Amino acid sequence: MPHRPCSRIRTLLRPAILLVLALLPACAAPAGVAFTRLDPASYAVFVANWVPTEAPLCAVINDPDNWARLMHPAAAMGPHAPFAPAPEFWRDHAVLLAARVVPAGQISKMFQIVSVTASGGAMALDYRFQPPPAASYRIKAWLGVAVPRKPASRVVFRENGLPICTLDPARGRWKSPRDSAS
Repeated sequence: MPHRPCSRIRTLLRPAILLVLALLPACAAPAGVAFTRLDPASYAVFVANWVPTEAPLCAVINDPDNWARLMHPAAAMGPHAPFAPAPEFWRDHAVLLAARVVPAGQISKMFQIVSVTASGGAMALDYRFQPPPAASYRIKAWLGVAVPRKPASRVVFRENGLPICTLDPARGRWKSPRDSAS
């Protein structure tokens, strides 16, 4: 019978590999995070300007001061809507905000949330963005996602499967681009 060194090596290594795999800790898969989508029509606000307008604006808003820096009151006739979430909202929640300058259209159809996940102290917002067809004017459309207020070392925004912003609110990097409203 011919000598087969490769099959002998495989036979010897198979139990060792299985043992190593059994001893490895399971990798932590990202866990789903409970969230609530904010309805832009529920607030009488508009998003502050940012540069460059071709880039998305991303923000992790943890308090009413940062909300006021990015979301400006909009005068409107008719029924009055609040300018911001109630003060007690901020005790337990933060808002992940993504905004774009787009042709005018139905905002509710532009952004579709895929998931909000957390793993290892980081959080990720995945969403699909579909701009409307060309229009005679442009607007600032925004997606606001209320999440539990947990310390996150990093927050990644993924648009159509691609990372577009990575923020580190603990280090003061709570919005991007940085030269947006201060």
